[in-house]
Amino acid sequence: MVPAFVRGSYKGKFVLSILVIVLVVGAVGAVGYADVRDTVRSDTEETLRSASAADAEATSEGFGALAIHVVNFTTGTVDASTNQPLDGTPLSEIDEPWADTAALESVDPETIRTLHTAYRSDLEGRHVLATVGRTLYGDRGVVVVSSIGADWGGSSTPSIRRRPPSSTPTRWS
Repeated sequence: MVPAFVRGSYKGKFVLSILVIVLVVGAVGAVGYADVRDTVRSDTEETLRSASAADAEATSEGFGALAIHVVNFTTGTVDASTNQPLDGTPLSEIDEPWADTAALESVDPETIRTLHTAYRSDLEGRHVLATVGRTLYGDRGVVVVSSIGADWGGSSTPSIRRRPPSSTPTRWS
């Protein structure tokens, strides 16, 4: 089974044995590499799935639209809101930074403005950020109030907090 040039030559036997060793080590290495690669790939995929699930959960808990208000600039009222007690309420009676009439009216129709800092909303009972943009009709705007943190212990039922007549409205920046 061994060729004649290998049987009669130490050099041939040596080269053949080295060749066999290289092939065996190469085969073991290839199998080991493939196994390690598959293990690393599956571990990485599992880690990414877990991380993205955790990020999604944290994002959904930490940031989300709490309320959407349609504001009428002409009448100075809330035309419609996902917080129904605000429907028809004059902006001057709502003690929230987004209800500042002058700031709302100053929003350019082609931009979206956000308060430069978050604030604690008594309506929503948590730390929020308000974003406003004008509708295509120009006399209305949409305000989206989003949660950006954990519950601040507010009540689960929103209530309207009326602005005292002497207070100065919060300015947008």
